[in-house]
Amino acid sequence: MFPASVETTLDRPTPPAAFRIGYVDLLRMLAAIIVMNGNFAKATIDNTTKSMPLDTPWGILRDTNWAIVLLFMISGRVVAAAALPPPAAASGGAPVPDYPHLVSSMFRRAFRFALPVIVVSFTQWMLCAKGHTSYASGAAQQEFNGSPAMIAGPAGWCTINNFSGLLAFIVNLFTHNPVEPSSTPLRSQTQGSMLWTTTWAMWGSYTVYLTAFLTAQLASNRYVIFAVLCAFSWVTYSYAWVFLLGYIIHDLSVHGHLGRPRSTLVAIVLQISCLAIAALVVWIGPLRDGLRRGFRNIQIDQIAHNDMISFPDTVSVFFFLMFFELSPRTQQFMSKTLFKHLGRLAAGVFVLHPIFLYTVIPRLAVTFHGTGAAAVAGVCWIVLFVLSLAAALVFFQLVEKPSVLLGRLVWSLLAKPVDDGTQAGNAVKGDRYALVAESNAAAGKGSGGGGQSQRMASAAPAAGPSSSYPSEATSSALASSGTGRKRVSASDMRNGGGVPPAVVEVLPVGPGVANTA
Repeated sequence: MFPASVETTLDRPTPPAAFRIGYVDLLRMLAAIIVMNGNFAKATIDNTTKSMPLDTPWGILRDTNWAIVLLFMISGRVVAAAALPPPAAASGGAPVPDYPHLVSSMFRRAFRFALPVIVVSFTQWMLCAKGHTSYASGAAQQEFNGSPAMIAGPAGWCTINNFSGLLAFIVNLFTHNPVEPSSTPLRSQTQGSMLWTTTWAMWGSYTVYLTAFLTAQLASNRYVIFAVLCAFSWVTYSYAWVFLLGYIIHDLSVHGHLGRPRSTLVAIVLQISCLAIAALVVWIGPLRDGLRRGFRNIQIDQIAHNDMISFPDTVSVFFFLMFFELSPRTQQFMSKTLFKHLGRLAAGVFVLHPIFLYTVIPRLAVTFHGTGAAAVAGVCWIVLFVLSLAAALVFFQLVEKPSVLLGRLVWSLLAKPVDDGTQAGNAVKGDRYALVAESNAAAGKGSGGGGQSQRMASAAPAAGPSSSYPSEATSSALASSGTGRKRVSASDMRNGGGVPPAVVEVLPVGPGVANTA
């Protein structure tokens, strides 16, 4: 796809292995399946059976909002590794911020979403415009709940009237204005199903990047800053605090607070406590509702108020992830290669399942007419999952991966590092410039040579790797070629002796450039 030289650059391994948080791959797929379950239930059987209530243990398997919060917090945990990789195991020191990789990640982040958003939004728009979603609001619903209408997704796809409207929709996903009715997440959800999460995923990522940029080198007082940022985010842009909590988990992990040696009993108690808090805060109705109402009342309605990010869900997800962070054996098991490959398909399942839910599934339901709602729902769910998984595999290879590679390619072209010979492990290159100094003594007016500037010029670049200054022999061998010229040793130049310069000029030295004054 790319030239060989570019492929070499793109395939260059990223610095430490800690950039990949292995255990989250399976959790990503789990979250994507939960979102698919929730949308399937709302579109089919939910209106009559109220199956799998959300305040029950099995209700978590279709709680779309909880799963989206999980995806957001995982994203905050993962993107933070670009700025603050854990220290090498052998060093035993504190983590060192990787600012070059942070800047690169910030630049390339938009490319991660660009091609997927364009492909999915165009596909959904065309399917609706060509009438392929018409069954979603027709006879197929009679098989599930007797209602003639599914949720607003497929009808909303058709509200994009033309190509300019499609471009406006895509731009709105990347430039979300929370107080502008035409670009709210709810409007984006109506027009593009799960693509509405692009907005929060983008800006949440940059919230983490900037927080890491400002706090990565601070002492333990950074946790005060984290608390202030989380509180401010909750009352304003509530989605941002979910990403910040993910970054806090990462910070605790790389600084060794979660991996400290503990007795088996203490470790088990901590893990069980995290799971208990994660479950009870969403399963105990009065506690869940009280937390939701109490923390919603302190939000600024016009900016932060929404029904998608709730305080109980966020607390539940936070302690759910803390359980895995405190359980190394569980992390090791969930970091298997199989789960890594499944995690790569999670984004595809997440954004592609509505396409099949509103095109293939309604027609399939009509085909199985008369076999019973439960049987129809079971067959439809299996077909939806298989189609979404297969499409996600193709989507990853043909859309997601090229989108990531495109970001790396553009970065490699626009931000080529300047190799000045100072990188670790490289021999230091010689001077590429001639140093020309005009001494105070020769700067005055005079007749003949007195009016000329007394200058010094460095020799050709030194071949030795130990210093970027000219060698002693080379500098001393500079012959005076005109009035005012004097020889100055390399030690004089380094120590400020020999010539008291009034003006220092730097002239490039290279092919076609004379090393003269």
